[in-house]
Amino acid sequence: MDFEGLGDVLRYMHGLGFKARPTKNGIRRFLGTLKSTAGPVPIELAIADWDFLVYPTIRITEKPPFLPIRMAHGVVGGDFCYLAEGSVVLDRYNPTGAIAFCLQQATSLIDQLISNPTQSQADMQAEFQSYWAGSSLGTLLPIGLSELSSELDEAKVYKLSPKGPFGDIITTSKEALDRVARSWGASVQPLEAQSCWLLRTTAAPDMSSALPWTVKETLDWLKTWDRSLYAALQKRIKADTSILDLSRIYILIDSPAGWIGFGFSVNKRYLTKATSKGAAGSRKFAGKAYFQYLHRFGGSDKIFRLLTTDLSADFLHTRNLSGSLKNGLSGLKIALLGCGSVGGYIAQALTRLGAGTDGGLLTLIDNQFLQPENIGRHALGFNALLKRKSNALKDELDLQFPYSNIESRPIAITPKLDYSSFDLIINATGEEPLSEMLNALRIRDEGTFPPVLHAWIKGNGECVQALWTDSLKNGCFRCLRRYEPGSEMAERFKVLKNEVEKGFRACQHFTPYAVSASLSAAALVADMLIDWKKNGSPSPRFRTRAVENADTFKIKNQDITPLSGCPACGTK
Repeated sequence: MDFEGLGDVLRYMHGLGFKARPTKNGIRRFLGTLKSTAGPVPIELAIADWDFLVYPTIRITEKPPFLPIRMAHGVVGGDFCYLAEGSVVLDRYNPTGAIAFCLQQATSLIDQLISNPTQSQADMQAEFQSYWAGSSLGTLLPIGLSELSSELDEAKVYKLSPKGPFGDIITTSKEALDRVARSWGASVQPLEAQSCWLLRTTAAPDMSSALPWTVKETLDWLKTWDRSLYAALQKRIKADTSILDLSRIYILIDSPAGWIGFGFSVNKRYLTKATSKGAAGSRKFAGKAYFQYLHRFGGSDKIFRLLTTDLSADFLHTRNLSGSLKNGLSGLKIALLGCGSVGGYIAQALTRLGAGTDGGLLTLIDNQFLQPENIGRHALGFNALLKRKSNALKDELDLQFPYSNIESRPIAITPKLDYSSFDLIINATGEEPLSEMLNALRIRDEGTFPPVLHAWIKGNGECVQALWTDSLKNGCFRCLRRYEPGSEMAERFKVLKNEVEKGFRACQHFTPYAVSASLSAAALVADMLIDWKKNGSPSPRFRTRAVENADTFKIKNQDITPLSGCPACGTK
């Protein structure tokens, strides 16, 4: 930042009554007040980045009595979260205006918190995880959450070897965790002396008082939050006959704020004194004795909070989806025909949209091998050379998406395959005779044959096209070519203006196109699937997506009408 710009900022801050503090480590600080509707709020403004890649920080240095006792948007160290990261772009060429905007935004937010305490409480509940994991007053234990069944009330704690990036893992499905561990090159071992109890509530966590750090504070907090949580925990501890064998207990609560976790170490010395270990009667009442201990002598015992990272399939595959698309492609049985330059990228998109999860299955069908000439435009790389494309693609996707149920079938695509078991067929072969074969099968078995989504690249990648066929009310794949005498097999919707460039090597010919065409075709397929799931319809069923500088005819995206005299569907 030049001297002139800095001078403007200094004069502006001085005019607002802010005093400059000594610059330290390149960070400029100013002390002053924000003029809220209820009175002045003392703050410190710190600017570390004049490119504004990082917003200036605002810290409330002294909390006035008119501010809520527990205030939303406050984080550890007193910083005030007045802007969500990445929500606005501050003008680096107008630093004075950028700083003025930040101060105005902070003042406006403080006014809202003062005038609407209910909204402040709601904001705090929405930000609960930040408060829960943001304190330095006790122990925070990082932990990963794999699959947690809604039908179970207990999960197991597992240790990964070598240690995983999120610490230990809690799950109700060791099978799912084994697949996750393989993707990290790790093995899984259960921690036998540790148990995790699962509780659930529809109530948002209570934020009316300080969050707990001791057992007694935690029990009281649960009562205030949702008394049924306290009752469930009480019942669980009293009824647990295995508590004598445990060294540590974890509690996870499924709530509107996400999974909230804490735990405590079991006082084995107390249990040994209170019971005669090994006697049937003593084991029966061990839980009851320990609950009494927690309410009395053990109330001051420290809890540890769990810093949870959700690694479940539901979170990973649907976090970025919304509305009617929330479940993505989960639960569906999808066949992908062709795992070549287009099919490989389609497979990656399908798995990211949840294909193969929640009881679904993604079946990859292709009997070809990956050759060196394919690599430049394929999703697979050098390590998959000379392997069956479907097998290599499955292996790669298994590592990237361990929850997805993916099947490889390295076989030829023929009329003899059973297609009826699928919910959707995606034809990414780009081979017109094969597409005609599928089209004939779908027309023959109209009503029982699954929808077929064909996708292909035109020419040298000037454009990509896709056609969704699911009913004879609309045109079929053969309806894309004319049938009138003299124009047989002519394109009904001509898109290319120029001849296609071909490549020749030895006795082979090929069509050159760049990887961008493969990616574009996969993106077109993904968009049609999203429309299908979001709107209940893939319309427009015939789509063309052209490169901006390509010399092509403009084709309207549409639901094509059946072609009169079509030899495939016209006689049906």
